[in-house]
Amino acid sequence: MQYIVYMEGAWPMHRTRLVAPFKGCLLLGLTIVGAGLALAGELSHFPSPHQPWTTNEYVDFYFAHYNGNRALPHLRADDTRRLFQRIVDRENVLRITESSASSEQKRIHIAMIMATMGEIRAAYGYAVFVGEPLQEELAQIQSFMLFLINAAIKLTNRTGTPSSGNHAWKTAIWNVVGSLSERETYSSRQIASLSAALDLNYPEISSILSDADKRKFRLRIGEIAAAESDGGAREAHLQLLRTALKY
Repeated sequence: MQYIVYMEGAWPMHRTRLVAPFKGCLLLGLTIVGAGLALAGELSHFPSPHQPWTTNEYVDFYFAHYNGNRALPHLRADDTRRLFQRIVDRENVLRITESSASSEQKRIHIAMIMATMGEIRAAYGYAVFVGEPLQEELAQIQSFMLFLINAAIKLTNRTGTPSSGNHAWKTAIWNVVGSLSERETYSSRQIASLSAALDLNYPEISSILSDADKRKFRLRIGEIAAAESDGGAREAHLQLLRTALKY
């Protein structure tokens, strides 16, 4: 005897037809559907990924994770992939920097997103530390933070306002440099992508580095390139070094 059951998911398109020749299979099917509903419920506490985020969505996301003890979104499933990709979507930043708001207002919004992303980066870093497979997500977050720093520096220079964020920005930059040698954490491709992100943003971020910082940066990248065994990652480091020598 077959049991045919229709279950409604969180969205209309998630109507599922279960055909089970045995009661045990029916229970298994119900368990699978229940897991899908649980995932939908988990994601419903976060801001929607279907439209660009403002400062409010970044803050809401962080507190939904922190206060609600919600799992961090990842790239391994469609629903959570969309949410994660929204977190690191540069369109969120460009909509601020290219808006009609004053440079000072833009600077404040970017600074708030940067501060929130620092907390989000720490959350992903801790998750990786305790064994969660979120290395790719952490690498993309660090690249996005370099893009944010780039935007923040441009706005600070435009307004002529002395920045109080230089120390935090430098810390984020050195964190990325440190990641280039974390072979136990990142793959060769991820390390190369981080090096490429530093290379792309270095012309702007070098403006907040002292001469001593720049010398230290060049020395460290040279050491990392010399120790790198992967050809692609080594070439990314050498390209970064060539760029750093220009500034």
